[in-house]
Amino acid sequence: MLRKAVAEDPTRGSPPLKIDLVFPRNETYNPSPMFPIVFSYGNPEIIPLFEPIVSYTVWNYSNYNKSVYAELREKPFVNRSSSNPHIEFDYYSYPFNTEGTWELSVHLRWANCYMQPHRERDLEEKARLRRNFTTVGTVVFSTKGPLKQVDLVGATNNETCSTPIGVSVEFTEWKRASGDDRDVNDFEGFSCVVPQSLVEADSAAGPEMNLMEWILRRQEQLKVVPYALGGQTSR
Repeated sequence: MLRKAVAEDPTRGSPPLKIDLVFPRNETYNPSPMFPIVFSYGNPEIIPLFEPIVSYTVWNYSNYNKSVYAELREKPFVNRSSSNPHIEFDYYSYPFNTEGTWELSVHLRWANCYMQPHRERDLEEKARLRRNFTTVGTVVFSTKGPLKQVDLVGATNNETCSTPIGVSVEFTEWKRASGDDRDVNDFEGFSCVVPQSLVEADSAAGPEMNLMEWILRRQEQLKVVPYALGGQTSR
């Protein structure tokens, strides 16, 4: 649900919603006992306005009869006072601990409002909430060679990605909904944003994220110590 608006226009000077697939990329990795799929949510202070829901599907590249994984990540709870990107992730063992080629498709559902023209009984147009479905993109990656824990730092130390997967949603306007619209459309507060544009990720998607800093900071919470940092992996 959308957050309650502050007295001042909440979109004034606001950065865009940015969501990037940080890992994996269109590359080849060693089979790994704990293989991560990592997303970065840029500008976390505006996440509540868009309620982004990321879904992804993993396929065996040689067999599309049944997906390997199909996951849905609900809107994350974030520290809205932080300017650092918010990180969401999943870890998998099988089948990424074996050799193979895999396709990962990412989709995004996000909320915004639009103005419904007035009808015969309505004197004014009304703000309505809707949810968009956007195909973010697809990566094809391989696992080949001896079993070895993925080195996230080494695998993402090149900030420029030739085929980035991500989206950026620009917005410049916000609307205030009436009480009945809020009840019908499940608004939590009084405001929603009108998107200006939807832009694909550029070649430097997510360069602001320092993965080494993130890994070190989240080690204790994850209970995962990557081999690259000199430890053993557990969960």
